[in-house]
Amino acid sequence: MTNRIVNYSSSLGPLIGNLLVATPSNLDSSSAGSVSWIVYQDDSQVRGIVLNRRVELVADPNFSEPAPEAIGLLLNSSLHIGGPHAGPVVAIHQEPDLADLSSSNGLCIAADQSKITQLLKRQPDRIRLIAGYSTWPVDALIHDLRIGKWFVLPASPELVFASDRELWHRCIRILGRALIQEATGTQHLPPSPWVN
Repeated sequence: MTNRIVNYSSSLGPLIGNLLVATPSNLDSSSAGSVSWIVYQDDSQVRGIVLNRRVELVADPNFSEPAPEAIGLLLNSSLHIGGPHAGPVVAIHQEPDLADLSSSNGLCIAADQSKITQLLKRQPDRIRLIAGYSTWPVDALIHDLRIGKWFVLPASPELVFASDRELWHRCIRILGRALIQEATGTQHLPPSPWVN
């Protein structure tokens, strides 16, 4: 994976397919510790889906109607809240034959319910179900990037499918290493500062 720290002045370069990571200085309660995968961008807004806000689904024991197949499969999986804006449940995965959209790094999105049902039946190791999405006005995001509330990393399957507890910490470690490399002008850092 290539580490890069992007410097934003007055314009926003292409972000689609990258991760938007809240820095430790981002104390906004809705975004602190969040990692979002950017899926849409135009001149006025950027849209992404938060990857590390998991919710547990619990079946109501008093509900006697049989659940549709897709809902039953969902109850055996985990669901993430992608942001405050309502949207369909989508699946991020790595099964190209069931993709509605796919990226060059092997990440796919399925929004079609029949494709999501097929994915859940296959029970792939790497699937993330997400409901909703987040938006950022371009001008506000440029400002927040400049003052250090967010940073941008290239998305990779290793990061996108990291556990909820681990994802943000992995991204912060990547940022720290990249900052040290940039500050010291070195390309290779030892895995531990004690190894010189």
